[in-house]
Amino acid sequence: MKLGIISDIHCNVSALKEALEDMGQVDAILCAGDAVYQYRFCNDVFDVIRQRGILTVLGNHESVILSPQGERVRTSGQISAENFDFLESLPINLEMNVDGMRIFMTHGSPWEPHKEYLFPGSHKFRRLPELGADVIILGHTHYPMVTTEKGVLVVNPGSCGEPREYSRLGHTYAILDTKSGEVVIKSLKGEWR
Repeated sequence: MKLGIISDIHCNVSALKEALEDMGQVDAILCAGDAVYQYRFCNDVFDVIRQRGILTVLGNHESVILSPQGERVRTSGQISAENFDFLESLPINLEMNVDGMRIFMTHGSPWEPHKEYLFPGSHKFRRLPELGADVIILGHTHYPMVTTEKGVLVVNPGSCGEPREYSRLGHTYAILDTKSGEVVIKSLKGEWR
């Protein structure tokens, strides 16, 4: 099975559509959170996510919208009822089994505080194998990464909508082949393995 993986769209619907078109035919698409900003919602992004059946977890920006600090955005009239219901239904973590492979996806850290950045070498990054997954998908850092930690494949697709200065690849996403275990980080600028 081929899985397309995106994260950190941050209201950039044109980049989202371009990435989805560029990835071509995949069996499912996963989104590791932060589809919007905590101060600005984008119905167009959530419409695409819902229409395409993209499996999505709650990012830190969506969490703020749902918190008391997000009242102004929630009451602004800029969120459709369907998208607000969808937003409220998003889990913090998603676990699934595909082709005998256990996949765990979350936005930041699987442990409190969930908005913590996980990079290779950090204490919590070294704890990822405790989750018992074969593949762990993270977002939040906007840093594209494919690595292993004690035999566990860790993938961060980078940012589909808002690349950071340390990613010279620009807008990125990932493709995971669950049969071979191969992961490719793709960019509209090219490909990185």
